[in-house]
Amino acid sequence: MDRVAYQKNSDKYLLLSAIVILSFSEGLKQIFFGLPIVHIGNLICIFLFARALMKNGISRLFQSDVKPFAIWVIAFLMIGSIGTLVFKADILMYLWGIRTYFRMFLLLFDIVLILEREDVDRIYNAIDYVIAIHFILTLIQFFGFGIRWDYLNGIFGTAVGDSSSLHAFLLIDSCLVFYRFFCKSIGTKELVFHFVWMAMNAAMSEIRSWFYEIIALTVIYLIFSFEFKRVAKIFPVLLAVYLSLIVIMSFLYPYTSGFLGVSGFHNIISESHKPDGSSGIGRKQQITAMTGPILEYANGKVEGAGIIPLITGLGLGTADYATIPFLNSFFFNTYENTGYSSFLLSFLYIETGIIGLVVFNAMWVYLLWIGFKDMKQREPRVLLLILCSFAMSVTAFYNQTLRTNYGYIMWVFLGTVVIIYNKDT
Repeated sequence: MDRVAYQKNSDKYLLLSAIVILSFSEGLKQIFFGLPIVHIGNLICIFLFARALMKNGISRLFQSDVKPFAIWVIAFLMIGSIGTLVFKADILMYLWGIRTYFRMFLLLFDIVLILEREDVDRIYNAIDYVIAIHFILTLIQFFGFGIRWDYLNGIFGTAVGDSSSLHAFLLIDSCLVFYRFFCKSIGTKELVFHFVWMAMNAAMSEIRSWFYEIIALTVIYLIFSFEFKRVAKIFPVLLAVYLSLIVIMSFLYPYTSGFLGVSGFHNIISESHKPDGSSGIGRKQQITAMTGPILEYANGKVEGAGIIPLITGLGLGTADYATIPFLNSFFFNTYENTGYSSFLLSFLYIETGIIGLVVFNAMWVYLLWIGFKDMKQREPRVLLLILCSFAMSVTAFYNQTLRTNYGYIMWVFLGTVVIIYNKDT
């Protein structure tokens, strides 16, 4: 093996190790007695990104497969810098805010720059083994230790926030099952198996939103594939599993009874998600509820600021926090009681304003647009792009997963989908 090939393979193996570390960092942290192993994964990503640029030049970021994301990241970071200048944000918090998002962007770039199509296949095949390990651990936690609710997260750990990773994992496998089913790389038995484990896990861990999301993903699949007859053969089984697990979930958690329907959906998007369980804003209020605090904070910094902070935001890092108290922002210490820290859209609105909120989420709209534009081709890669775009959109609305340690797994998924879409042409 020549030197170039050796370096290429070593970079791949190093990145794959970082993917494992980052995707399961919270579970690994508990195993290693609280050691923040996630930082090792981040350092690997920084090293690999720098090496990729030295090898291929900055121009590589503006080739067709990476260019939309490079422009997107640059635009988002520039927007996040406006409020920093206008409202005189703390430079340390600004750098911390850049770090919060840039570590996710780096992982995405590394995957697209370094991995190849066959590597993605290996990752997707490995997911089946991860599922087996995860679900065995979930059963042990449930029956052996009596763990319930948001703490029941299998391979992702047993802390209250770990359910964010589990929710992401359920979305990812839901997308991949439909993609692989459409490719005919799995059959009806495998699809039913995946559906059963996901429905069981969602019910046991009380992730009600998945029962709505799987319906939406199924509809997307049917509209795209027109495989009504193929799905109809197993639909009675899927429906029986679906309804049975809803009943079991309502038995385990009586307050979830009747969650399907308009009122149940309204409860899901309205309920508070503060970590301490006290009152706070819900999903539907994660933007509107922060207008008052933004204006109050901005007027304390710049008199007569008007609506400018709502448009530009207060600057990256302004609303951020950390496990180290001195890195908690003044905004966080003042308004944390609202519960905004549970939601990505709240952070985007506070720190980057309406402009940043739109720009950040425009990527999912852009990817959906590309998918819909190519729908006539009926290619598996197009289906996967559409499903992934939906999953990213849902996750962005659901909570703050995409900016936390729990969200690395979603950025890994996005990176692999980008490779598939660009390589399977």
